[in-house]
Amino acid sequence: MAERQGRVGLASGGEPSGAVVEDAVKRTGNMLDDAKAAVRGMADSQKGKVCSRLGGVAQALHQTARELEKQNVTAGRYANLAAQQVDRVVGALKDRRVEDLLGDAEDFARRQPLWFVGGALAAGFMLARLAKSTDEPDLSQPAGDVTEEVRGAADDAVQGAGASPPAGAAGIGAGPVAAGEAP
Repeated sequence: MAERQGRVGLASGGEPSGAVVEDAVKRTGNMLDDAKAAVRGMADSQKGKVCSRLGGVAQALHQTARELEKQNVTAGRYANLAAQQVDRVVGALKDRRVEDLLGDAEDFARRQPLWFVGGALAAGFMLARLAKSTDEPDLSQPAGDVTEEVRGAADDAVQGAGASPPAGAAGIGAGPVAAGEAP
C-alpha cells in the first residue's frame, strides 16, 4: 500500500511528498507570473489610451489658445499654459512604466494622504459624471422608427375615435395637405 501512495504523491503518513509540493508551488508561481504579465499588458494598453486622449485634449487646448489670443491675449496665454501642462503630463506618462507610476502614486499617498484622498474623490466624481453623460440618450434627436410608430398609432387613434382632422391637415406628423384635397 505504501508503494501505491508514493506513486500518487503521498508519503507514507498521508502527507504530500516534497516533489508534489514543489510542483504545485512552481505551477502556482507560473500562474501568478502569467497573471501579472496580463495585468501589466492591460495597464500599458490603458496608459496608451489615456495618453492618446490627453494628447487630444492638449491639441484642443492649443487650438482654443490660438482662438482666444485673437480676442483676449491674457486668456489665450492661460489656455496655452494649460495645454503645455497637459503636454508635459502626456510626455511623463509615455516615458514611465506603469510600475513606476503606481510607485509614485503610493509615495504621494503616504506623504499627502488628504490630497490623495481628495484627488481620488474628485477623479471618481468626474468619471461618474462622464459615465453618466455617455449613457444618457440624446433626446434632441427623433428616435426614427419609434417616432413613426407613435405617429401612426396617434393617427389611427384619431381616426378610430371618429374624429376628423382639421381642414388642411392629414393627421399628426403627416405634413400639410394642399388646399382642397381630401385627407
